[in-house]
Amino acid sequence: MQPLPQYVLEGPKWASNTVSWSFEASTYANNAAFGFSNPIGPAYQDTVRQAFTRWASVSGLAFKETPDAASYQQSADIRIGFGKLGTATTGTIGATSYGYTGATLVRDVVVQLEDPSESAIVRTGTGYVYQSYGTTLFQLALHEIGHALGLDHNSDPASVMNPTPGAGDQDLDANDIAAIQALYGAPAGAPTPDPDPGTHADAHPGTHAHP
Repeated sequence: MQPLPQYVLEGPKWASNTVSWSFEASTYANNAAFGFSNPIGPAYQDTVRQAFTRWASVSGLAFKETPDAASYQQSADIRIGFGKLGTATTGTIGATSYGYTGATLVRDVVVQLEDPSESAIVRTGTGYVYQSYGTTLFQLALHEIGHALGLDHNSDPASVMNPTPGAGDQDLDANDIAAIQALYGAPAGAPTPDPDPGTHADAHPGTHAHP
């Protein structure tokens, strides 16, 4: 059996296996400071929910969707919305900003998905796709949520955490599952895979921008 390609962890993780999240709401004046341009509309919301559900299905995590809040003290752990990332010139289609204390991620992690006003999203037989890039909304949400949970980029071309999205990494692979279980364990009743002996954690705060 060939070993899995090396997965990489950000370093910090959530202290609890129950993580709250919210769709950014346009009613709060501070949203521009977080890089949000527009809320994710109802047409796309179920796709984002499916991405959270997918990560929960392979890990010990439970996600709680909550209403958005104006203050840091009341906000969800992860806030997600559209951002004008200028994909046509920057090559960036998604970005995640986070902070941590010690080894623990702290609330108000911000996930931005490219605003469809800049890069059109079209509906296809398999879901929503950024028309100019072929990246699915589900794929992008999976990738950015992976960062928000503590996963970094890796070199596995089939991994959703590969930095360059393509046709071959539109869902989680064994590498992604091993990585998330290394942080949060397996779902109840599921065996935990053998650890990858080549795995290491890179601790570095900041923003991840993804082509």
